[in-house]
Amino acid sequence: MEPFVSDELRRAATPVVFRTTRGGRAFGYDAKLLPLVCEVYLLARDAHHRALREAQERRARGDQVEAKYILLPNQDRIVETCDLLMRSMAKEHIVALVDRATGYHDQEVRDELTKILEQYIAPHLMPWVLRFPDEFFKQVYRIHRWPYVTGRRRMPQYVGKFINTYIYDQLPPGVLDKLRDLNPVKEAGYRAIQHHRLLTDTGNVHLDRQITSTITIMTLSESKNQFKQQFYRVHNKRVVPKRKIIEVTAEPTTSLPLFAASKEPTKEA
Repeated sequence: MEPFVSDELRRAATPVVFRTTRGGRAFGYDAKLLPLVCEVYLLARDAHHRALREAQERRARGDQVEAKYILLPNQDRIVETCDLLMRSMAKEHIVALVDRATGYHDQEVRDELTKILEQYIAPHLMPWVLRFPDEFFKQVYRIHRWPYVTGRRRMPQYVGKFINTYIYDQLPPGVLDKLRDLNPVKEAGYRAIQHHRLLTDTGNVHLDRQITSTITIMTLSESKNQFKQQFYRVHNKRVVPKRKIIEVTAEPTTSLPLFAASKEPTKEA
């Protein structure tokens, strides 16, 4: 196989020393090593077939020659595997394949999430500031056809779910989950503080804009269904209809014949 080994392959075969997450010493290789190794076997296969074809042509002319076998029979499976890998790598870049296999892309996503949370989640509890004006709750009650009493702070639990869905869940992915982790529901059924007290100035600016936008959409809506349609249209999201689950019960019965019996018995020929 030596004639088919390139200088690029030799360079790629040089190990890279690195430290694992546990601090251990390990060796890695350039991701391009895999296609370069595959190319060696495929070049050898091409030369093998070419040598067999030339020997066959010479024998056809009457020459007494023996074919020069480059590959061994037990290498056929390696060649098939290399061919399959090269076909796959032609569709997707080898670096992307390795990143997916090692979870490197997932790590990039986690790093991006960490940056977002650093921008949105405050390192300490922020002082209380009125974030949700009375107009917000008036509109929530109106589109749900609920009577609204000014100054009443005790509200249905659904209002909290409404706020999570149309306000906090519209912040960058991962922010609401982090808020729930930092501010869990107590045994009494409520949270100790308001979510927005855990947000940074950047997070509260985004929150205020979302509240203002939602109030505007509610003001232009006559019902909760109309609000939902307009809200998801503004935010380029599709409304997923609720599916009703229908339970069907059947009385136990004996096994049925594959074909229904004919009314009249058939006559033997």
